[in-house]
Formats: sequence, C-alpha cells, structure tokens
Amino acid sequence: MPLNWPAPGIGSVSEYLASATPWVTSSQVTSGNIHIHDFWRVTSFIQVSNTDPNNNLQVAFTRNGLLTTGSMYFEIPPKTILDTKVRVTTLFIRGSGSGKTPYSVLAGITAILPQNAPVLTGTDATGNTGFHNVG
Repeated sequence: MPLNWPAPGIGSVSEYLASATPWVTSSQVTSGNIHIHDFWRVTSFIQVSNTDPNNNLQVAFTRNGLLTTGSMYFEIPPKTILDTKVRVTTLFIRGSGSGKTPYSVLAGITAILPQNAPVLTGTDATGNTGFHNVG
C-alpha cells in the first residue's frame, strides 16, 4: 500500500529552513528588453547582481510590474546586488539606460512545486485585481 505523503506546500516552513538547491545564470539584457527566468520550483531567496558600471537594472515578479507606470519593480543601481527572501516562480528583468546591461542571478530553489504557489497577477495602474503592489 503506497503512503502517498503530501507534497510540500507554499507554507512548508522546513522548505525554507533547509539549504536550498542553487540556480545560477548570468546574461546581458538590452535596454528596454525583458528577460524572463522561470524556476522549476518555488524559490526561498534570490540575489540579482547588476555588474554594469553605468546602467540600472529593473527586477519585477510579474511582467506588468515592469510595464505599468506605478514603479512596481526594484531598481538596482550599477555595481549593486539585490538580496531578498521571496517565494516566487518567475523573475522578470529589464535593462535601463543605454546598450546592454550585464547581470547575474542566484536563486535558492525549494522542493515546492510551482502549482502550489499563488499566481502573482499584480495590479493595474488604477489598483484593480490581484496582489497589491506586486506588479
């Protein structure tokens, strides 16, 4: 008889206490373009490093967060690292300034399946729908 243990969910504290599986990438994003990073599991933390000496980098948790006029994204100045504990399945990165902006992402991956995480739909410019101030 199979035991059918329940899968870890978004509120499984032990998933955030245990060491995460590392996920790392480096790339360059052209000004105005958006790079999308989909994680195969829910993250416990992310670090985004803007390695450019001149251009800012914008990071959001929804595409709308970068496209709306409400500044629903993090602005990472040149030669700076964003280090935050967040439970997300997708990360959106956009270059600002001129030319290409190099960056690196380190994410800690849990064992939580993406379908067990809430869908971050964000809000529109008038504040309707979804999670407020997510994007």
